Amino acid sequence: MADMNENEANDIVSDELVFHDNDDNDDDDGPAYVDMSDPALQDDIVQVDFENEPMDDDATVDIETNEPSSSNSPPVPEMSTQILRCHTGPVYTLATHRSSSDGTILIASGGGDDKAFFTKLSPSSDPESIEIPHVFTDTVSTVEFASDGSLLAVGCYDGTILVYKTTPTLSLVTKLDGPTDVEFVRFHPSNTVLLAGSSTDGTVWMYHIDTQRVLQVFVGHESG
Repeated sequence: MADMNENEANDIVSDELVFHDNDDNDDDDGPAYVDMSDPALQDDIVQVDFENEPMDDDATVDIETNEPSSSNSPPVPEMSTQILRCHTGPVYTLATHRSSSDGTILIASGGGDDKAFFTKLSPSSDPESIEIPHVFTDTVSTVEFASDGSLLAVGCYDGTILVYKTTPTLSLVTKLDGPTDVEFVRFHPSNTVLLAGSSTDGTVWMYHIDTQRVLQVFVGHESG
């Protein structure tokens, strides 16, 4: 075997941790060994727990035990109290109002199928859903109930703004002229004033419902 120089000899690794001393002035010709039982080194030693191996990417954890759950665990039960299947496309806006007198819940929704729906959930009867009787030509982007639930406003990206009475049956109050597209509608707490915002020109329109008049158009936003 060819003779090894000092550096090559120091590269031979035994069962103990070896490091090299590159100081040419050091008189010690042999490798220096680290005593792993040295108390001064205990803070620098990383303890590895090989029993707790990482889980597979598709593994799940039981919330109560914090242990990996079995792959054949039963499916999570459906906990919803009611499912409304009205729309045929994505639902982008939703509003609700609960009557304090009889517990009836009013629900309005609008979506990418260019439709809006009005639903009554009564504690004593099955849900009643009706499609808002208007032909929208773009996504219904916003719906909003007045604070007392008596009125419903519907806005669409085609510029449509509709206001309906919700009782005793859904009936149209007015169709308002406004921006070319409608991003949102909001009622004032008095329920007589409605705001509508545009995503194209950044304007906000204020209407008086009873007189069906435009009170003010606010400008200043650079975008919707």
